[in-house]
Amino acid sequence: MNKHPSWWTRQGVLWGLLLLTACQPASNSADAPPTDTPPPAVVEERLVLRNVTLENSSDEGEAIWKINAQEAIYTQDQKNAQLKDITGNFFQDGEVIIQMSAEAGEIRLEEDGEKIFLRGKIVATDPRNGLIMRAKELDWFPQEDRLFVREELTGSHPELEMSGREGVYFSREQRIEVTGEVIATGTNNPFQLRTEQVKWDIEKQLLTSETPLEVDRYDESKKNVTDRVVAERGKFDLKQQLVTLEQNIELNSVDPPVQIASNSAVWNLILRTVLSDQPLRLIHHAEQVTVTANQGFVNLEENYSRLEGGVRARSEKQKSDLFADRVRWDVVTQEVQGQGNVTYKQEADPPLHLTGSSALGKLNEQNVVINSDRSSRVVTTIIPPN
Repeated sequence: MNKHPSWWTRQGVLWGLLLLTACQPASNSADAPPTDTPPPAVVEERLVLRNVTLENSSDEGEAIWKINAQEAIYTQDQKNAQLKDITGNFFQDGEVIIQMSAEAGEIRLEEDGEKIFLRGKIVATDPRNGLIMRAKELDWFPQEDRLFVREELTGSHPELEMSGREGVYFSREQRIEVTGEVIATGTNNPFQLRTEQVKWDIEKQLLTSETPLEVDRYDESKKNVTDRVVAERGKFDLKQQLVTLEQNIELNSVDPPVQIASNSAVWNLILRTVLSDQPLRLIHHAEQVTVTANQGFVNLEENYSRLEGGVRARSEKQKSDLFADRVRWDVVTQEVQGQGNVTYKQEADPPLHLTGSSALGKLNEQNVVINSDRSSRVVTTIIPPN
């Protein structure tokens, strides 16, 4: 990136004055007799500035950065400047993209472009979206539109709080990627995500993890966990409070005490609903009831589920099964309603095999009524004991 000539010219004049002063001979050196003593080692000259404002612009006059420092120390080749107690702005297309402060920093002019390094108690804010990043190390490469942040990294935003070992902020896209022991906590509806890598698109309000994750949903007090989910990957729509989960999903609800397993699910954090278009399994451990289906919808707040496609509801306690095309299951009362190609089986007291068009009852009580429509009739088979 080309530099604005006035900045570099000003530094050249200062260095010229410094070097001229350093090269002046001592007043009595002309009268001193020559000796064989070798000359003293040349000490690298440095330019030290106090309470300075440094800035740089493109050839078109657009600001690239502007930094205030309590102290700036330049190397002799003017390619590096070490700074202390700094504040300033980073620009992109003439617009402020980062407002920052740090204990120390360094500006380097290298062959592949200019780089700025910040160290110690860094606070960097993007005023366009309200993202605040805190860390102990920040490296900014203006030519690449990227900031690297490390060491005790935290990010805060009206929608989310996040921490991790390190991150990369893509300033043009307003997107940050955080890796290493990532913890992200929602603020609108309380949830906490734990994983190893997260991509956070701030403009789109989208949080994506391609690594195994664990999520807790909290009640309104933000103290008690209502649901806990594990999955191989997930995508969080922070605006709509929807979580799309994939592969080896297991959701455990505290109340009602139900476990949901599938390979695809959309979890609504506000309504506490789970929608899956792939085979899923529901387990009520206390009642020893398991329900499987090809797809389904579960409302954990209102304690019911609607399941479709090859539905099987089984009570291990009563050794009974209900098969149907569609089933509505009340998780609290354990009432089941089956529709379409209904089959009910129980293994004891007495062994039965019933078929019909609909069913209503409770598997855990072996109390199920089978009905038929006008085109069919109930078929009952009593299975004799062995």
